[in-house]
Amino acid sequence: SNVLGDGWYEGDIGGTKGSFPASCCTKLHFTDRSQPFGVALFDHEAHLDDELSFQAGDQIFLTKQINSEWFVGMCGSSIGMFPASFLDVVNAIPPTPPPEENDLLVGPNEWE
Repeated sequence: SNVLGDGWYEGDIGGTKGSFPASCCTKLHFTDRSQPFGVALFDHEAHLDDELSFQAGDQIFLTKQINSEWFVGMCGSSIGMFPASFLDVVNAIPPTPPPEENDLLVGPNEWE
């Protein structure tokens, strides 16, 4: 975002650019920009115990992408899953590399 002066900023979210009052935002300070995270586009109220509640504008750190429609993330001290469509991903979760030809893949029951 850019400072326009007189308490206004210019920025973009989800591909839409515009100006907004500085009083409507909070400056975030990141210590690790490589950590996957996003900004909530909408409020989300958890309906199940394993879902995450948050407000529009909250920063959510991503821990796992379940599928194309759901993430697991952390907001404040709460962890849970939430719809991917509620998030503007700033730094995506890196893709998991495919197994190498000689990698041994075992299920949990085969360890014992």
